Amino acid sequence: MTYLISIAIGPVQDFIASARRSRDLWFGSWLLSELSKAVAHEIVIQTGTKDSLIFPAPDSVYELLAEEFYRERDFSVANKIVALVDHPEEIAQRANDALQARLGQLVSDTLTLKDLPDGRDFLRNRVAIPQIKDLPEFYWAAYPLDDAADAAQYRKARAMTEALLASRKAARDFWCVTWGSEGPKSSLDGQRESALTKVAYKQANGENRSPLELRRKYGLHSRHEQLCGVGLLKRLGQRSNRGQRKNEDSFFSTSHVAALPFIQQIQHENIVTEYINTLTSAAVGLTDAELGKVPSHSDAKLSHAFVRQISGNKVSYDGHLLFEERLKDFFDNKDADEQKLELAKKALRKFLKGFSSSGKDSRAYYAVLLADGDRMGATIGNQPSIAAHQELSRCLSRFAGEVRRLVEVDYQGWVVYAGGDDVLAFVPLHQLIECARALADKFANSFVTSTKTDGSKFTDKDGNPPTLSIGVGISHHLDPLSDALDLARRAEKTAKGVSGKNALAVIVSKRGGSETPVKGRWGEVDERLQRFTWLHRADAIPDGAAYDLRTMARELKHIPKAIPLEAKRILRRKRARQGTEDLPDKLISELLGYLGKNDYTAEDLAKELIVARLLAQATDQAGIKLENLPGTKEFQQEAPTKQ
Repeated sequence: MTYLISIAIGPVQDFIASARRSRDLWFGSWLLSELSKAVAHEIVIQTGTKDSLIFPAPDSVYELLAEEFYRERDFSVANKIVALVDHPEEIAQRANDALQARLGQLVSDTLTLKDLPDGRDFLRNRVAIPQIKDLPEFYWAAYPLDDAADAAQYRKARAMTEALLASRKAARDFWCVTWGSEGPKSSLDGQRESALTKVAYKQANGENRSPLELRRKYGLHSRHEQLCGVGLLKRLGQRSNRGQRKNEDSFFSTSHVAALPFIQQIQHENIVTEYINTLTSAAVGLTDAELGKVPSHSDAKLSHAFVRQISGNKVSYDGHLLFEERLKDFFDNKDADEQKLELAKKALRKFLKGFSSSGKDSRAYYAVLLADGDRMGATIGNQPSIAAHQELSRCLSRFAGEVRRLVEVDYQGWVVYAGGDDVLAFVPLHQLIECARALADKFANSFVTSTKTDGSKFTDKDGNPPTLSIGVGISHHLDPLSDALDLARRAEKTAKGVSGKNALAVIVSKRGGSETPVKGRWGEVDERLQRFTWLHRADAIPDGAAYDLRTMARELKHIPKAIPLEAKRILRRKRARQGTEDLPDKLISELLGYLGKNDYTAEDLAKELIVARLLAQATDQAGIKLENLPGTKEFQQEAPTKQ
């Protein structure tokens, strides 16, 4: 008897989101993918063929191997595995065993590292290991399928399996915690007790360890941070000689992403060398580890001079060195360290003095991008056969496999997770709209260019193909990462709420100000943002116009007929080119022409102009010439240009 089995692995959102550092975020996502790959690979071993897998449906079984054994292609697996098996109970047990074995390997690599001191005094393994083993959630359900080729039977089996799995997940297992106490709890989520003892924070002579030493040994970023076993796994995991991002203590920090537009304009190595030499001099005393090294895709070309040579390769310094408020993280509150900190700040001011101050405001902000496929459930449900589902799964896997190259090579960002139709990435502001649009196009093309075995396209029952909606949260680099993630999730929810979806939503959260949200469908909101970005860079529209329009729209919201006339009056009295030119009638007509189309309001116009201003500052900061901005050929004859 053949069965359709569906396996769900968790926890997902809460586990991934429990992060204070970018590394926490990345490792949580990576860990779930690795555990899912272990489960899928075990199913292939037990059934004897990769064709037993439906979700995922890899092109090669090697893609399911642990990352350290196969790195020819980025392959992530979502936390849902669907397959055809003969003995579901036995295979489910073996799959769970494979999951625990892979987790055990990662735990062993993490908690037995040579640079960790004696665990009996510093690390409570009796606490840490049970916490980690208690982490995975493994649920499964199966339903018999007499004839896998029968579309009606397969549809029924899939519906019943999903219903049974939902019921199983609702009936969770609960048991008494055996490792709990009233001790300090983890700083990541406050749920589990810390696995570090008080001795870990002190040196042999009883003095407190420095922040750098704590960071090196345990991944701690302050003397007050506590980590449970799961937190230690996130901070220290995969620090053996394995994996694509091996032996790296630092990942894309939020400060580095925010500084990327500025970093792009750094072309002279001598000024970088002078600054770095000052930081590492005896007077300041920063170490090589504190300078940071930022990971990059193997094909990424670093086109700036903010780099150093490591084993013959160019590696970027971490952008946290470009913010005074981040420099203080490397010094204690002692008189001698205060003097060193002041010297470091002076060196940074001297370094920054050699660059243009334009775009200074944008240098502190970065984007968190969240993408999710539209109508994926309906599209999956509309496929009549196993072969169609397998091909659909391959489309999703191929898209996910191309995401990292697209984001990290083409747009200088950093991918946290790409699995199926879900993407989480950090993106610099000067590349944001182009990167988001490229992801949406890549996703749509993944289905347009692929067909099922009968030659038809992948659609839902109404004939609509899958599309990608993207939410972007733009936050200050010093805001808590949890807040930045929440902002991106709200932006994604806003995008998914657009009629017909296939949408983009951006929410800007400025320090000391209110949030500014914009949303719309692809081909509309993205093109307007690019247009307005160009107008700001061309100095064709003054910054004050957007805020006057926003105030007017709110004051006249109960008199909608008066809004177009008042908007026209506001624009006519504004002057471009630093107050030297009136706005051209053609430009005023263009801006007013947006109003009323698809319920587009004057407040929408004002918000998009405000968001575009920040994006324009970032492109200016990155040294992108006006003529190289998207759409320049269409725009250059419609507005004055900078001299």
